[in-house]
Formats: sequence, structure tokens, C-alpha cells
Amino acid sequence: MLISSAELAGRLGDGSTLVLDCGPEGSFEIGHIPGARAIDVYSFFLTDTSDAGLRTFLHDMVKLVQDAGVNGDETVVVYEETSGTRSARAYWLLRFLGHPNVRLLDGGLADWRSEDGEIHSGDSSIGDLGSFSAEPDHATLATAEFLRDRLESPELVVVDVRDASEHTGEFGDSCCDRAGRIPGSTWIYWENLLTSAGMFREGSEIRAEFESHGIGAGPEIVTYCHRGARAANTFMALKLAGYPNVRNYVGSWHDWSRRLDYPIETGVPW
Repeated sequence: MLISSAELAGRLGDGSTLVLDCGPEGSFEIGHIPGARAIDVYSFFLTDTSDAGLRTFLHDMVKLVQDAGVNGDETVVVYEETSGTRSARAYWLLRFLGHPNVRLLDGGLADWRSEDGEIHSGDSSIGDLGSFSAEPDHATLATAEFLRDRLESPELVVVDVRDASEHTGEFGDSCCDRAGRIPGSTWIYWENLLTSAGMFREGSEIRAEFESHGIGAGPEIVTYCHRGARAANTFMALKLAGYPNVRNYVGSWHDWSRRLDYPIETGVPW
């Protein structure tokens, strides 16, 4: 799932590795890994995880990765400044779309620079279109209906990785109809699973964090946040720690809050 700066440096230009820069607008022009292509997965919300909404999302995301030059037979390496939410969302998306070989540059550009990796500037991100064809892995995805129908199930654990004020409902985004959390969800802040250098913690440390909240590897785990980006980072952390059954609710609070007949909780649960 992860690749180091040293390993990536040895793969640049080998013809079988495609590097995707997932940083915010304007960052690619300032500095990027040589040969990288820019991609923006972060800006796309999924506000409807019904079958119709997922069909539209799938169509749009396939076009997005094709525009970035993805074919499907290469190794795709995604990165941003650190092991953050933008690259994690791109990693999860490519996994969901069925790409067989995706890796995230652990530590991102910050680690790349620390290892004296070469940096290019300019906007040379245009290249050939890719021919990628999706074979979605729905086992990596949770929808609103999936969660609603299982909220009382002991076989499911829902993890909210947002800020504490979002979890309690004290803070609400203006783009969401309601503030609060999915009933019964456990709050584990996503950055707790990263080091101070912005790299993923060791699997044993990640397991210890979840086990301290009573979450073992048995139940199915669904992560959520606001747009499925922070949740994608925690999805990766859980997979790195050996948790077998993990899904990202990519619609997250942006989707759930709009469904006014769906239950929510507010207030401090601890």
C-alpha cells in the first residue's frame, strides 16, 4: 500500500510507474516529482450514494483517472505534501475502481525533499489519455442505505474521524443540512494515526489505538468524515494494521445530513 521515497526514486522513468500529484490547486506548478501528472480527486463530493448517484460518480471518476493517464496495467503512486487526505482519497478511489496496483508515497513531498529527491516546477502535467476501465470493488464502499440498515448490528462498527466539534454537532458545514453524527459512531480523530512527520504509524500502534476504543478486527468497520477524504486516510490505516473488512462511506456526512429522515445524534458522548 505504501512506497518509500527511496523506492520511488529507483522507479522513476521505468515506464511502468505513473506518479499522480494530488496536491491542492497551484501546488503542482510550485513543485512536483519529475514526470508526475496532476489529479484532483478531493474536490468531488458524492452527495447521493443511491444506485443512480453511484453510476454518475463512477462515470465521472473513470474519466478523471483516464484524463490523468491511467491505463490499469501500471503501478500508480499517489502523493501530496504528507500522507494526507487528498492522496488517501485518490488511493481509495483507484482501489474502488478496481486498479490492481496502487501505492501511496508515505510522507509525501516532505519526505521526498528530506531524501534529496529531485523537484520540478511548471505546469507540464498534460500527457496522453489513459484507457482505464473500471471493475468496481464494492467491498471497499459503504452507502447511506448500507449503514442505515445495519446501525443496530453488532457486526458493524462505524468510526467518525472528523474534528470533535463536528462529531458533537457543535460545528456544522454550511453545505450540510444538519450537524451531528451517525448514531452509535465512535470518534477517532484521523490524524491520531499519523506521526508528527505526516507518515502512517506502525500497524501495531494503529491497532492499539483502535483496540483502546474496543474495536478489534472481527466486525466490519465503516469510516466516515465530511467528504470521504479523512475517512479514506483512516481506511488505509486500518488496512495497514491488518483489519480485513473496512469500507469508506465516501458520501459521508455530506450525504447523510441531507437525508432528513435518517437519524442523527448530537452532544458530547464521552
